[in-house]
Amino acid sequence: MNGAAKEWFLQRDRREQLILAIGAVCLLIFLLWSVVLQPLQKAREEQARTNVIAAEKLARVQELAAELQQRSRTAAVPRSRGSIADLVDQTLRKHGLQMQGFQPSSSGEVKLRLDGAPFNNFMHWIHELESQHSVQVRELSVVTGNVAGEVVANVRLFKG
Repeated sequence: MNGAAKEWFLQRDRREQLILAIGAVCLLIFLLWSVVLQPLQKAREEQARTNVIAAEKLARVQELAAELQQRSRTAAVPRSRGSIADLVDQTLRKHGLQMQGFQPSSSGEVKLRLDGAPFNNFMHWIHELESQHSVQVRELSVVTGNVAGEVVANVRLFKG
């Protein structure tokens, strides 16, 4: 078949041979572009997008890791050794809370009541007591207050 194609090509005049040769080169370039170069270009662009996304995720993870390290350094503050009454009073003031009732017991527990306490402040206060001062919440009762966002809470705490 190769010989027949060559014979057919040579039977054409010079002008037709030139047109066929240019057409064959154009076809070869088109096939090279569509089969090899274009898929490589698309894969390269997709990889570039993937790299940008990965870099953004890495930056976010590094940011979160730094924040976590900062928090762990802050949480590594030595546990307080004072009385639970003093600790409760100090931390309540720190969080802008005020107790309405306070009852210490002989077992080392305290009961207190908070009226009209902002819920977020109250939750941050409880979290600080547990995570930084080794205070355990033995009993907790929380109901909504008269103002939106405020609560009435009865808490029984024990310092372990």
